[in-house]
Amino acid sequence: MVLTYDKVSSYNEWYVTTCHIGGVMPSQTFFHLTKEKQEMLLQAAKKEFGRVSYAEASINRIIRDSNIARGSFYLYFEDKEDLYFYLLDSYKEKYLDAIIEEIVQKKGDFLKGVISLYDRIVAYCKKNQDDNFFRNVFLNMRYSMEKKYKAKEPPILEKGFRSRFLKAVDANLYRLAQEDLFEAFALAMMITMSAVVYRFMNDGKEDERNCYLKRMSILQYGIYREKE
Repeated sequence: MVLTYDKVSSYNEWYVTTCHIGGVMPSQTFFHLTKEKQEMLLQAAKKEFGRVSYAEASINRIIRDSNIARGSFYLYFEDKEDLYFYLLDSYKEKYLDAIIEEIVQKKGDFLKGVISLYDRIVAYCKKNQDDNFFRNVFLNMRYSMEKKYKAKEPPILEKGFRSRFLKAVDANLYRLAQEDLFEAFALAMMITMSAVVYRFMNDGKEDERNCYLKRMSILQYGIYREKE
């Protein structure tokens, strides 16, 4: 696959969509369904969004696979976009928890924690090659859905997550003031998500990880020489 700026920039849109989700809710009619029927619809959606890109995903196929009437779908969700974001939103807490878990496991070193998160994402997708949903989330974000949600505060910028992050991080490891640690973390996350996209676009080549580690080392050590 040819790597172009247009495709590589998709990591920015992935970051927007996965980090700006929150509060996306179906109608109350959806919650009146049994848990089994709710799960059937969500699994059908996940299967379809994993089969093809968001733009190519078919509501008709989701309706057919979940065994619901077409008219019923629009009683539950406004459109395909709402369903997609609700599905992403269902993974939000697991995603945020995973970030904190990795930082804690690395004894408060958030750079090592974020690198471990990268390995965790890649390992999951490699192990679950039949589940292309998350792969497509990373690779197929070339549409304007973020316009609908861009005003929402990203979950990683919410005070609750910021507080969890600062508690997990060992501030003594860094020369930055506490209020700047989160900015450095946000940069590390953008580099990491970019690297995940590169990895998938280049069929999982191991040298992509080495390029990623090189970028992270630039963030870690900076570009200026120490003044003598």
